[in-house]
Amino acid sequence: MPAVRELTRPDDVATLAGGDPFTVWAAQGLGPAVRAWSCGEAVAVASPDLVGQDRLAVCGPAGQVAVLVRHALTESGPSHAVSGDHDLVVEVADRLGLSACEPVGWMDTRHPPEGDTSPQARWLPPDRDRDVDALLDIGFPSSFARPGGRGVRRWAAITGPGGGLLAAVAEAWTVAQVGFIGGVVTHPAHRGRGHASAVCGLLLRDLLAEHDRAALLVDPANTAAIGLYRRLGLRPRAVVSAAAGDLWPRACASRHPLRRPTPGAFDPAAADPQNIGIR
Repeated sequence: MPAVRELTRPDDVATLAGGDPFTVWAAQGLGPAVRAWSCGEAVAVASPDLVGQDRLAVCGPAGQVAVLVRHALTESGPSHAVSGDHDLVVEVADRLGLSACEPVGWMDTRHPPEGDTSPQARWLPPDRDRDVDALLDIGFPSSFARPGGRGVRRWAAITGPGGGLLAAVAEAWTVAQVGFIGGVVTHPAHRGRGHASAVCGLLLRDLLAEHDRAALLVDPANTAAIGLYRRLGLRPRAVVSAAAGDLWPRACASRHPLRRPTPGAFDPAAADPQNIGIR
């Protein structure tokens, strides 16, 4: 078995991971507290508190990934949920006796939405941050993306006639290769009018002008959001998570804890839009 070595450069993570967008995104440019390792052709990235969850993103051959998971959980602690493509995580979970979690809810695209950007959707100046916070409190209080939060870069929104915010979306947790979408929110009184589609369309076009890919995490139960993102061109990928059963309470202690799985929780149908949901 090849030796485990720690990676200290983001470019090395991207190269050894073969450009895998989920792994590269999880590395967050190897920012504070993020660590990465390789073993032969496998890569593991331990990224704490990334969109509300300690994540251990993995890719590569299952045997080498299993070695890295043991090493990473020893180095970074057991709170990290092992996350990667469905078939890989199933095999690694079987090898290590891990418990299966539900789908992560990853969706991405390399193509901007069809049509023109709505003239109503605009980028907000920083002095509207308080208004964004107020909108999130009303329409999406559990959002991990908040103005001034770690990794949150900017907000786009649609405003009403009186200047109040009707819908907003954040660019957050973006890395060089993957632009990322978070905090999609519409005022409850203004839903169903295409506002979320308009602000997301603006953000998607801008992200894909600068990055190879755009992505987001969606609640696997939120079929309405999944439908919206599919219409904008994003497609689901069957990324799932697993955690050591005896460490379950710590591994899933987040604002949006992953539910303890039921038999058959690992289902390739997770890639179907009816089974995947936005975080």
